[in-house]
Amino acid sequence: MKSIFSSFVSGTVDADRMDYMLRDSRECGVNYGLYDYDGLISAMQLVIDGNEIALGFNAKRVNTLDDFLWSRYQMFKQIYCHKTHSAYHLLLGRAINELAEKNILSRPESLQDYLKLTDDYVMSRVFEEAQSNNPASAWVKSFTERNLPKLLGVFEASINDSVWGSTNQQIYSTTDFEKYEGWETDPNFVAISLKAEVVRTLADSRTLPIAIRFDKSSNTYKKESYLNSSVFFQAKLDESLRLEELTNRLNRRLLFFYRL
Repeated sequence: MKSIFSSFVSGTVDADRMDYMLRDSRECGVNYGLYDYDGLISAMQLVIDGNEIALGFNAKRVNTLDDFLWSRYQMFKQIYCHKTHSAYHLLLGRAINELAEKNILSRPESLQDYLKLTDDYVMSRVFEEAQSNNPASAWVKSFTERNLPKLLGVFEASINDSVWGSTNQQIYSTTDFEKYEGWETDPNFVAISLKAEVVRTLADSRTLPIAIRFDKSSNTYKKESYLNSSVFFQAKLDESLRLEELTNRLNRRLLFFYRL
């Protein structure tokens, strides 16, 4: 039972993702991230697969699962990995590092210290530093004054792509972005990487539920692979390649290049 409970908490289709996608969609005022919540829940069931208990799914509602995965992908592309969000992410990360160097923020030594590091606490320290008489660091000042760096371009590829073995500068040099003279040695040339992980793991198809279909002729339930039922694939694509195809499409890594 441990594996099935784990998949409900930390899987491709888990309670956390189902919750925050709808909440983020509402709070951001966008239609991305919306899916048929009731249909997804009602289609789920537990099934016996060999000697294991696995997450099953009514094969008639495979399109509902397709929609859930695609909605999550859209949230990453349009919201979580938006160029403005990534710019703030970059500035805040650098600002926090500088506050840590001044011992305004410190590494948590206990559970209570860790629990104190909420979003509100960290943001308060950043704005307090910006409003203090102390000369604010460039990163803190840029973040609080919303002085965002200039976007130079965004490079994207599958998380599994071999290109990620290269340095940020090597990747940038191979792109067709309009480059400026001296970028190779410019200390204000920076990059930040964000990833969109829709399928939880690349190696285990069990992160996806097993499609269950009732066969009236034999009066029995039959198990099918979700990978054979999803609209994401061409019918001629071999099943052994479908998980790889799905993860290559939906699990992406984006590299944002900026000039400060």
